Amino acid sequence: MAGRPCFGRRQVKEREAELRERIAQAPDDAEAVRELARLIGAERGRKAEAVELWRSYAETVEAADAAAALLALGRAQIEARREADAIETLRRCAQEAPDHPEAFEVLGALLVRAGDLESAAVALRRAAELQPDAVQPLLALVACLDEAGESAEAEEVLGSIQKLGSSDPAIQALIREFLHRRS
Repeated sequence: MAGRPCFGRRQVKEREAELRERIAQAPDDAEAVRELARLIGAERGRKAEAVELWRSYAETVEAADAAAALLALGRAQIEARREADAIETLRRCAQEAPDHPEAFEVLGALLVRAGDLESAAVALRRAAELQPDAVQPLLALVACLDEAGESAEAEEVLGSIQKLGSSDPAIQALIREFLHRRS
């Protein structure tokens, strides 16, 4: 990933030891916990440990950063295949940060996967409200509404997407694909 140094296995273990020492000396060192969570989360087979570190980070971080911390925890829970925990975390994130569009978008997508289409549509509508020029939450909402059998509302949202991306060939291709799948 851009912006992060590329470490070999030995350097990762050394950095992990340094961070664990920092945390042992100052358990409320949110930056060290966040960096350790990222480091551990990037390793195969350590997703559950990363979830616990993100949980610790969410508990130690200042209120201003709580939404980002909860979102990171929710994403880690998704990666660890702990969807029920992720839904709970993302709902808390959305409740504590009602103007955080990404929280609603990720929550909506996860609720679709869980089969709770009504709640998913509510979350995706909120994500779309918070990002009026963004197409992705609207596309997710159309798919959700279509799956829920709400064809008329899905078509209405599809019209909004067409207005937003009338000159964007990629958006037009997505709309054509969606319409083709429905026919």
